[in-house]
Amino acid sequence: AAVLSASPRTAGLRELFLANADVGDIGAADLARSAFVGRLTRIDLSHNRIGNDGAMRLAAALSADALHVLDLTGNPILPQYRRRLAAAFGDRVRFG
Repeated sequence: AAVLSASPRTAGLRELFLANADVGDIGAADLARSAFVGRLTRIDLSHNRIGNDGAMRLAAALSADALHVLDLTGNPILPQYRRRLAAAFGDRVRFG
């Protein structure tokens, strides 16, 4: 995730599919700091060991207006954080 986030080739990125990529909280934080994250319309980060901290950092960096789908299926995010994500993104966030 760190390499992807730092790459100048991601400038026009609108969709990101990293299912089962072992991203974790550190990788989610790297993605949150990337230049492209606010323009993403679809993100699949299912089954990546992303916990509460990584999910919330990512959510803070995303654009609720641009985002169509945020798939966090299979990640260990506690119910209270899932509720916060659902409040921010509605039915556009998936937990599986």
